[in-house]
Amino acid sequence: MSYNNSVANANNLQRIENSPYFVGRLTEAQLEEERKKVLIKAARRMLSDGMTPELIQKYLNLDIEIIRALKPAS
Repeated sequence: MSYNNSVANANNLQRIENSPYFVGRLTEAQLEEERKKVLIKAARRMLSDGMTPELIQKYLNLDIEIIRALKPAS
């Protein structure tokens, strides 16, 4: 690969990374991660209140294996 092609590819990649679509997708991924953290915190509280993992899954739509791996909030 020539220098000009390398620079053109790097510039193209930078243009793509700075595009509103790419930035928006990154933000969506970050928001999804934050949503998951909130759901896990809620699931821990629900476990502390005596709810079953199955019932928690029904209300929070969180993966049952994630719920079963949690320890109740103290």
